[in-house]
Amino acid sequence: MKSYWYMLMLLATMVVGNGCQKNDEVGRDCAINTSVTGQANQYEGYVHFVTEEQRYAIVYHIPGTYDSQIYGVVCALSEEFRQEGKKVKFSGTYKEYNGPAKPVFGGQEYRYLELKTIEAL
Repeated sequence: MKSYWYMLMLLATMVVGNGCQKNDEVGRDCAINTSVTGQANQYEGYVHFVTEEQRYAIVYHIPGTYDSQIYGVVCALSEEFRQEGKKVKFSGTYKEYNGPAKPVFGGQEYRYLELKTIEAL
């Protein structure tokens, strides 16, 4: 009888433990508490996967600059656009970035991007 109760308690612990595991994606709406830093209005860019974020970003080259780019990290990019290098036209709101990715070169900036519209080019 003891082993029956032991097995039952073990099973209950496993079920409860798995139900309480932290899901990093739940409630991780990127820019929820950050301030607006700019607007994108029919900008053209390309899709890039940001390893540190495990999310996609849309990279926009700032006109008139040599190497300045904004990496707009998107919270939930539609499946049809999740292709490295895919060229897109988009509009949305840039917000202050506080995530783990760091710029690699001087003109690179990370921001969160709340998309309003996006289309493939």
